[in-house]
Amino acid sequence: FAANQVQIANRWNTSSGNSGNFTSLSYKLFRNYDGELSTYGNVCLPTTFNAKNKASVWASKSLQNDKIHIIILNKNLSNVNQYQIKIGKEDLVVESVWGFDENSTNIKEIFHNGVVSKDSLYISLPALSAYHVIMAPNEITSFKNVVFPEIKLSRLNENKFSFTKEIAWVIFDLNGKIISKNTSTIVDINGLSAGAYIIKVGNNSWKVTKQ
Repeated sequence: FAANQVQIANRWNTSSGNSGNFTSLSYKLFRNYDGELSTYGNVCLPTTFNAKNKASVWASKSLQNDKIHIIILNKNLSNVNQYQIKIGKEDLVVESVWGFDENSTNIKEIFHNGVVSKDSLYISLPALSAYHVIMAPNEITSFKNVVFPEIKLSRLNENKFSFTKEIAWVIFDLNGKIISKNTSTIVDINGLSAGAYIIKVGNNSWKVTKQ
């Protein structure tokens, strides 16, 4: 390992009946996740995340294109887990997610529920799964902020929020399920169950809490 400047290596093979597929896919998740030799980034990034006893997370940045790569392992044997991963960088958008679970025979692109709010990624993973999340600079948002007034969300009261202008918005729960959507200036969450939600407008998102 030292000859190749490898600082740490992990092998995760919890399922004895997968004939080594799980181990092989783990390597590909870092080195060839999309079948086109696309790889994990080459500069390590520090992160913090919740549920550390249920997951492992690695993050990096590619110097070639400034994309952020996050590898997430849900080590829970039976439950879907939700994660908040603090990246320390803003103005990012989830470009794609690739991964597999204990029953997979190959890596596939995942129809994901990942959203970015400020400097954190919110995403849920099924039991015994491994995801490679690719995030890119949010160039569209940056461009709009120069040309048009910035879209802001303000809290009016405990359960009501207001945008700076009428706009199409969608509310997701942390599992990625659409809870509500509309085109308006006011977002009212009074009828929702208590918990955390993501309000999304295009590539912009905000995490709010219903008490």
